[in-house]
Amino acid sequence: MTHAKTALVVAWLLCAAGFVIAPGSTVATFARYAFWLMLAAHVIEYLLFFQRIQRAPGGFLAHFFDTIVFGLVHIRELPPADEADSA
Repeated sequence: MTHAKTALVVAWLLCAAGFVIAPGSTVATFARYAFWLMLAAHVIEYLLFFQRIQRAPGGFLAHFFDTIVFGLVHIRELPPADEADSA
């Protein structure tokens, strides 16, 4: 796992912790907002790169999960759309 992917997993875990730590605290509120912002950003990335993801080799659900968790870090690992068409 690359450093970028490791950092994203840590960020997701810290943001998810906002749902279980003291509900009224500022840290928990910030973590929950960051969680929803990250999720929204990665869903938008998924929609923007849907055709590239669909054409990439491998399982569609695996690409969906990886895009939701890793976003552009995963998208950069996929072959360009023109290479995926020729494969």
